[in-house]
Amino acid sequence: MRKKHSSADDEVEVDLTPMLDIVFIMLIFFIVTATFVKEYGINVAKPNETDQPPPPDAKPKTISLAVTQDCWVRLQGRRIDPGQVSPNVQRLLAERPGAPGIITIEGDAPTKCVTEVMDQMLIGGISELSLRAEESR
Repeated sequence: MRKKHSSADDEVEVDLTPMLDIVFIMLIFFIVTATFVKEYGINVAKPNETDQPPPPDAKPKTISLAVTQDCWVRLQGRRIDPGQVSPNVQRLLAERPGAPGIITIEGDAPTKCVTEVMDQMLIGGISELSLRAEESR
C-alpha cells in the first residue's frame, strides 16, 4: 500500500481581499444612495418624577350652568335669562380667575339657546368651555 503524501504546496488558499473590497464599495454605495425619511409626530411631554402636582387649592373651580328646555339658564340655583350670563360669568371669574366653564344641556334644550349661552360665556371671559348633555327624565 502506498501512502499519500501531503505537502504544503497542494493546499489551495482563497484570497478574500477582492471580496472584502467589493463589500465595502457596496456598503458605501448603499449609504450614499439611501434616502432618510423624517417622520413627523407629536412630541409628548412626559411628567418628571420630581414634578409635584399643584396643591388642591391652586386648581381653579369650574363655573357651571345649565340650559333648560324652556330656554332659561340655571346658575348657582338661580334662574336667569341667557342675556344675563355674561355679567354673572364676569363676577364669578373675579372670584375664581382662570376657571373653566361647563354648560349642562338639559333634555331637549334648543340649540339656539345653547349657542347664545356659549357666546355669552365667551364674552364674559371664559377661555375653556365644555358641554355636557343630560338626558331628560
